[in-house]
Amino acid sequence: MARNLLIIAVLLMVAVFHETCGRPANSKAWTSWKSKYGKEYSTKEEELVRWKVWIKNKQLVNGNNQAYDEGRRSFKMTMNEFADQDFGRINNNFDVEGRRSNTGLKETKSMTSSFRSSMPPSWDWRDKKEVNPVRDQGQIGSSLAMNVADAVASYSSIHNKTPLDILADAEVVDCCLPNPLERPGVFGCVHNHGGLCTKGTYHTGTGANVCNNASCKAVASCNVGKTVPSRNESALAQAVLFTPVVVAIDASHMSFQLYQSGVYSEPSCSSTLLDHSLLLVGYGVDSGVDYWICRNSWGSSWGDNGYINIARNHDNMCGIATDAIYPSNK
Repeated sequence: MARNLLIIAVLLMVAVFHETCGRPANSKAWTSWKSKYGKEYSTKEEELVRWKVWIKNKQLVNGNNQAYDEGRRSFKMTMNEFADQDFGRINNNFDVEGRRSNTGLKETKSMTSSFRSSMPPSWDWRDKKEVNPVRDQGQIGSSLAMNVADAVASYSSIHNKTPLDILADAEVVDCCLPNPLERPGVFGCVHNHGGLCTKGTYHTGTGANVCNNASCKAVASCNVGKTVPSRNESALAQAVLFTPVVVAIDASHMSFQLYQSGVYSEPSCSSTLLDHSLLLVGYGVDSGVDYWICRNSWGSSWGDNGYINIARNHDNMCGIATDAIYPSNK
């Protein structure tokens, strides 16, 4: 009897080992997750690597969510489609310090005091139907052009009373973003090119970054671009009362990649090493905790239906107020 119990104990230890350190073949949770997200791997070796990352992220998610349940964490995480990946820093480096040192660029500071003398306790442009649906940037590598296009669409709908169209982010790339250092002038560039066409009507040029805006008719535009005073979250709140704002953040942490809901707060976030763009559409308060409402570009299955709430008035969390820009009329 004792020998049988010993054998059972050893078998259980082996099973646990294979679930955490061995091979994925018999892991029901892994198999179910792969099926849910349509994951396939070219070799067993690749699957083993992805599975080990998945196990590490599963432990991270479980630990975070336990802390959330105990009131020690303000947001929940989930094993989403990125759970088999270990991103590190995203290849969308905005080089904040570099472009600010480029003396050839001129920035127009926001005149936020003229927007509103008193701020409402919360604001959300989605409630006013002035934000395009969540999009999925897929493999294009940059979220910036997509957010610039959608910021112009929202601005033009709000202030020029044009239809809220999905505009051509490829046109933004070809005509106004060949160099990331030109980011502050992107909205002025949109104006100088006569505006943006709808996504389905713009046709890319004959080569990379060849502007072909003559291939379609522009339907939305703005006059200039403005920058929010860096690290000033009050000014950022006033700016988003005027129109949705393009912000840059540090999204290099797995807590961001696997975010599900709640108010995101990551102690390891940088306020200067910014590698991802979001569209800021409003702000709010949850149980006394201030937050920003941001739309991501990883599809509606990510986060809170494609959105994330980032801690507001919390020491410029993840650099959200470091380098914010938006379209304007003057």
